[in-house]
Amino acid sequence: MRTTCFIFTLAFLTASLFSQVPATIKVKKEKHTILFFQKGIKTDTLTRASLFYLVVDEASKNDLSVFVDNGQLVKTENDSLYMFRYIKGMNYECVFNSTGNTQKNSKSAFEFKALVNGVSAEPSNKIVIKLKMKNKDSSLIENTFYYKE
Repeated sequence: MRTTCFIFTLAFLTASLFSQVPATIKVKKEKHTILFFQKGIKTDTLTRASLFYLVVDEASKNDLSVFVDNGQLVKTENDSLYMFRYIKGMNYECVFNSTGNTQKNSKSAFEFKALVNGVSAEPSNKIVIKLKMKNKDSSLIENTFYYKE
């Protein structure tokens, strides 16, 4: 009798282990492609010559804001390369404004603008760069650097 109960219990446990539905992983496809990183050697110290790559797909440009404490990002001749400009005590918001140009032969329908956003709450040597979507409260990317002359 004990052997029968043991075999029945063992068969029940084995069947329940192998009959479970395998776990599935669902991946939500992001519609935004945003890349932001330093050019050259990655370091937490910025100088006047510091450059950043900022690659944003056309669909996301209208919704993206880049906040910079104690400085601003300035567009270079390359459409995805931006130079850091140190401006002590100021906070800047950089946005992509629509130019209204929707022709196929034009490079972009957006223009990069840096707007004064008030005074910085950070110490003068601390640079904080935040990338945010306008319709969300949280930052997509937030990097902290220190300025060195």
